[in-house]
Amino acid sequence: MNRRTFLRTTSLAAVSAGLAGCTGTSDSDGGDVDVSTTVVRNAPENPAPAADAVGPVTQQESDVLLLANLVFQRAGEKGVVVAGDATNDGDRAFSDATVEVSLWDDDAAEDDIADSATVQTDRGRLEAGDTWQWAATFEEDPSFEIARYAVTATANYADGGE
Repeated sequence: MNRRTFLRTTSLAAVSAGLAGCTGTSDSDGGDVDVSTTVVRNAPENPAPAADAVGPVTQQESDVLLLANLVFQRAGEKGVVVAGDATNDGDRAFSDATVEVSLWDDDAAEDDIADSATVQTDRGRLEAGDTWQWAATFEEDPSFEIARYAVTATANYADGGE
């Protein structure tokens, strides 16, 4: 295995492991979240409008907060848009539902530092059985070549615990 293949493989594994959440993780503000799910995919070079991305998908970490119908789209002057559905497949409402999208390069410079950009979108409450159609917009195309993206959804139970 050459150095570039090794770095690409280990970078994707590190991103997947670093971003993958599970019940009882902490959010970016340092507080605990009850439910977390992460999906990592390759970003297609030139996707057709509304085309679903191709590439590996990490396992869902939660069986009650599900991510589906992910779309990666280069939106010309509007930058990059990643959209999808977050579904509460459980029997209890969520509060503070958040989706965070990160774009990553493939470290083509081989400097062992992956470039990234992150955008977050929030929804206050997500009732049991409801689906939230969210979109995260990077208003400017990042200054690096996007190789993959990660979507992390987190939420708390509305009644404050499990």
